[in-house]
Amino acid sequence: MDNFLYSLLSMPAIIAITAIIVILLGVAIFLLTGFIHVKKGYIAIIERVDIYVKMSKKRWNYFPPILYRRAGYYFLGINDREINLPNGVKAKLFYEIKDVLLYHYSGHNIKAAIDRYYFLNNNHLNIDILKDALNSIGINFIEIVEIKQN
Repeated sequence: MDNFLYSLLSMPAIIAITAIIVILLGVAIFLLTGFIHVKKGYIAIIERVDIYVKMSKKRWNYFPPILYRRAGYYFLGINDREINLPNGVKAKLFYEIKDVLLYHYSGHNIKAAIDRYYFLNNNHLNIDILKDALNSIGINFIEIVEIKQN
């Protein structure tokens, strides 16, 4: 009986048991990384091997790690962003994402859309054309406010 306990608690056995426990913990942690939580008012874009699968709203989701990933996570309410206009004016842009897929896959580059708008309008502010430029990347324009510099 003493021989059995001694062989059970020998150094190679302890190392093997420790290695098995570490591997099992690693696998468990890896599998837990597949859980994705989407908060209320947000939306997540899920891709499988860089191909769009679905948009997920408020709840817990599970997707197998490595194959699936959360490619985008966006707030659906009114967003604001401080921007530098090409004419040197600082402004705060208020907008709402109306087409999440278009916004995500167009690169969600608001700065490029505004720069393109300014280039096409010879640096003049025309709200209707700015709305069209932002609509082209899936954004609903709300307001733009100039920030006073001291």
